[in-house]
Amino acid sequence: MRDNSVLRKLLGLCVSTVVVVRRELRDGGDGGRSNLVVWVRRRVGVRGRCGRCGGVAPWFDNGGGERRWRHIDVGMATCELIAEAPRVSCPEHGPTVAEVAFARHDSAFSRAFEDLVVFDAIVSNKLAAARRHGISWRAVDHMCIRVATEALGRIDLLEGLVAIAIDEVKYKKGHKYLTVVCDHLTGRVIWAAKGRNKETVRAFFDALGEERAAQLQFVTCDGAEWIRSVIAERARSVGARLRVLEAGRDWRGTIRGQAGVEVEVELDLAAHPPTGRPVVFRSPLAGLVQVENLAVAAAAAGMLGIPDQAILAGAASVRWPGRLQWVDGAPPLLLDGAHNPAALAALSSEVPGLAGGRRVVALFGAMYDKQLDEMLPRLAQMSDEVVFTSVGGGRAASAALLAGMVGGGTAVEPVAEALSEARRRAGRSGLVVVCGSLAVVGAVLAQLEPG
Repeated sequence: MRDNSVLRKLLGLCVSTVVVVRRELRDGGDGGRSNLVVWVRRRVGVRGRCGRCGGVAPWFDNGGGERRWRHIDVGMATCELIAEAPRVSCPEHGPTVAEVAFARHDSAFSRAFEDLVVFDAIVSNKLAAARRHGISWRAVDHMCIRVATEALGRIDLLEGLVAIAIDEVKYKKGHKYLTVVCDHLTGRVIWAAKGRNKETVRAFFDALGEERAAQLQFVTCDGAEWIRSVIAERARSVGARLRVLEAGRDWRGTIRGQAGVEVEVELDLAAHPPTGRPVVFRSPLAGLVQVENLAVAAAAAGMLGIPDQAILAGAASVRWPGRLQWVDGAPPLLLDGAHNPAALAALSSEVPGLAGGRRVVALFGAMYDKQLDEMLPRLAQMSDEVVFTSVGGGRAASAALLAGMVGGGTAVEPVAEALSEARRRAGRSGLVVVCGSLAVVGAVLAQLEPG
């Protein structure tokens, strides 16, 4: 086998479309990595295709000359592919650089190299992948976009949906949000777009289409009017019956303090009106919000045909660390990852009942890009004293900054020392409420683990 043929196989280049012309191994010098440069060309007789759409198109001109693509490393040497980049005259896109068999359009990297880098970014992160392969973070980001766009073009994530969840998630400082739609049956994100308003939710249902929207059996969301109103609007447009669970009619709940919640649910909700088959479910998750969560989950599971005993067992065994989690001790701890104004308001309403007259000291830490002006006033409502802390890192607000914003409190870092201080101030008969950030809650839980 000739050297060029061996090299082509080592580089993973397709024999039917690519010919290796020559190669050159350049010394890195001063201990640097060597660089293998390989000149290639398309095989004679291969028809030109548009680099954008892949459609067959006549040749237009020779383009701008040679181009380079970073390829996967060969042993200890980096590798570059060099080839001519002629243009074709695409009926849809006009004069366009012809499709290259080994690289995606408008990229300075080979397809194999991009796939490898994106895999590394998925299993680690973009910055780690950039450092590992000696490229910029922005280059990795663009690779992820190209690979994801290509993959999403081959599948339809909106096909066969039966049960979905709609919610929003913050993705950048300055209160910027994404509306995210998940498939309940697979647990995967199937659609996302910038914004959290009615127009964004309508955009999802427009992409879904009326025929597939009519196949939906369950849509879950929080109480946001901008989501619920569009769901009701689209249900009417496809002639679907929209059933909203009502407290007192479809379910009745009881809060059992630290023991969790209890809900009696009419499970035969598929009938209209419901025929009435009350079943009592108990969950160890505490708080008023868990009453409604359990009612909705049990009713949805019943309508999906899941046996009563399976729902009962699931409700009884569910665990949610860091969500109104009670940890016995002297003093005991109440951990809740309340990291936005609504969650902190819900927590503050639960603390008096769970504290049972104890002196309450809040241990609070948060990210600087949260709505701190709305969150911090809640601390005075639910606690006798506040100890501020920080997990450190780029997004975490410092303890001193938080204390300065309220004009009081005690600033202590790191979290371990702040926890000790909060416990001391609460006393053995008091209660320490840890809140403001899931990262802070996680750091406290790590302190509580044996060893």
